[in-house]
Amino acid sequence: MTHETDLPASGGPSASARQCTPLRICAMVEEPRPHDAGWRCELRATHPARRGRLTAVLPPKLVARIEAQTGHPLRPDDLIGEHVVELNVTVAPDGDLLGWIEDLHLDLEHDEVVGARTERDDAIRARLSADGLMATQGTRPQIDRLRRVAMIEPQDGRPREASVRLADWEARGLLTLLRFPVAFDGPQAVVDLHHTLDGAYDQYEWGTLDALIVVLNGVRDLDALADEELLRRLCVFPVPILVVRPHRPTVLCDLAHLTVDGAVELIAHLEAILQRELRLAGYPRLAAIAQALPPVAPILRRVPLSEG
Repeated sequence: MTHETDLPASGGPSASARQCTPLRICAMVEEPRPHDAGWRCELRATHPARRGRLTAVLPPKLVARIEAQTGHPLRPDDLIGEHVVELNVTVAPDGDLLGWIEDLHLDLEHDEVVGARTERDDAIRARLSADGLMATQGTRPQIDRLRRVAMIEPQDGRPREASVRLADWEARGLLTLLRFPVAFDGPQAVVDLHHTLDGAYDQYEWGTLDALIVVLNGVRDLDALADEELLRRLCVFPVPILVVRPHRPTVLCDLAHLTVDGAVELIAHLEAILQRELRLAGYPRLAAIAQALPPVAPILRRVPLSEG
């Protein structure tokens, strides 16, 4: 990894660096920081099984082009998230790798569109607040156990770290994971989201449910989540809702019991719940009992009464 103090100016690869073949990749853009009139950021693989990271520079010329297209200054929140990146990778004399971003597909919108959406969402927030609903999820008790967890996630077939980790926990017997993949875009998105919420509520009514996780990272079209009836149902959902934040603000992020910035923060929160559950269960005592008692005898064959 290249150290920040070692980064050259943002104009382009230095003469002493060896340039590799240009790449077009899909990456998670994280930790954007100003750098010489441009930006420095970290690129991470989108597949949870690939842990590589690369420091990359967004040069001033590309920043100026993006700002001309969108009509507003480029903000850190615009950069964070999953994007298609075109970059050159250079190898410095000391062997460090550095990416020079040639193009970044941010799918940003003009100020007029952003302003209209903000006005719409503010009006929804005001109505929900007036009806005493915005704070409802915040009054839910803290999650004290994770036995059955429902997860609403994008139906795009792409592995996400939160989904992969929770599926692994289920395979290990830590919890039961009820997955509800759904398309967040398209003409049927609102109807499909209502049906998905019906399915999650049925799990609560028919059995038990400890939490509802909504994974929004990587979702580009979030307009279906502005359906006010859907948001009202989410406000009064009977268990805590945990949201993995998308690339732009939504009303759901504000009304949720907890909103986290990414899968790492979500997993850390869930691990803390499991650790607390383990402590409350008195694991040392249970382990001592298991060591003190004799091994369980094999189950004897049941003999039907007619044979006696």
